[in-house]
Amino acid sequence: MEQPELERMLEGRRFSGGLLPRALLLLYTPLGLCLFLLRLFIGAHVFLVSCVLPDCAVRRFLMRVMTSVLGVLISQSGEQDPAVKISVSNHMTCIDHNVLSLLTACSIPSVSCPPGFLCWARGFLELGAPGSRTQLQESLKHYLSQPGSPPLLLFPEEETTNGRVGLLHFR
Repeated sequence: MEQPELERMLEGRRFSGGLLPRALLLLYTPLGLCLFLLRLFIGAHVFLVSCVLPDCAVRRFLMRVMTSVLGVLISQSGEQDPAVKISVSNHMTCIDHNVLSLLTACSIPSVSCPPGFLCWARGFLELGAPGSRTQLQESLKHYLSQPGSPPLLLFPEEETTNGRVGLLHFR
């Protein structure tokens, strides 16, 4: 099977050439700045609500409503099997873990984020040192052996792609 080229997996250009799209962008700029400030204000509230409320159905509902105002619409078809202990997903944006944790209760282990407030505030589960794979594996095995723990959500690609052409090497 032929492997796709790396350039086809990443987005290289944001604007298509031409004068008309650039002129429309210039006209949209004042409205865009107002929307940016409004979304920044709402985004700060989303962050505060996610830090203050414990992970429960009420928090997930509130976060879904607040993120829909920000333009992140989340829908789900079907329910997750309660017997599932590990979910694996490809990684297309830097907020994938937030969106998936709004759908269902899950824990995302921290692979590259240093431990501390920022790691906790972004919703990552601190399991061992970020650089030690063996310690991380042992911590994951111990976490999965505990009864009643929410399922793990893993992104084995570790980097974002456009999701249209192929997948990166899983780790």
